[in-house]
Amino acid sequence: ANARAGGGGGGVPDGGEGRRRGGGTVAGRLGGGEVGRRVSVAAELGIADLLCDGPRTADALAAMTETHPASLYRLLRALASLEIFAEGAGRVFEQTPLSETLRREVAGSLRDLALFQNDDWYWQIYRDLPRTVRTGGPPPHPRCGPGAVEQLPAAPEAPPPFRAALHGGPHDH
Repeated sequence: ANARAGGGGGGVPDGGEGRRRGGGTVAGRLGGGEVGRRVSVAAELGIADLLCDGPRTADALAAMTETHPASLYRLLRALASLEIFAEGAGRVFEQTPLSETLRREVAGSLRDLALFQNDDWYWQIYRDLPRTVRTGGPPPHPRCGPGAVEQLPAAPEAPPPFRAALHGGPHDH
């Protein structure tokens, strides 16, 4: 009943079936921020756009993005494990239906949303969540109070990815 998550590694107690309702474990859910950050970095580097003409090696992508080859390869492998990219022989990566949604100029692109949801501006809203839950009071940020959603598009400090994600269109950074 106290099996380890992930087939015996990692030292995280599974807790049995009662803790698996809803399709996973708490430990699995805690990694969601890491996944989002990986997707955001790939979007920021424009990997999906670089693969639109066909597969490329991790080293070629690293040269094109001016990134560290081994580090980019690890990022791409992690994203391939989530089917966001596909890895072939020789460290070659290619598009998948999921990565197509991260391209800059495609209808319904999620690139701006991926960039925004990992922007510091976005996470400031959640930094004070414990205080808000404890006190019931509004967050100390003006963009979190009543009517904040309506005011956000005009907020001068709002990053371009937020404005683009809100309006559903590509933009220039």
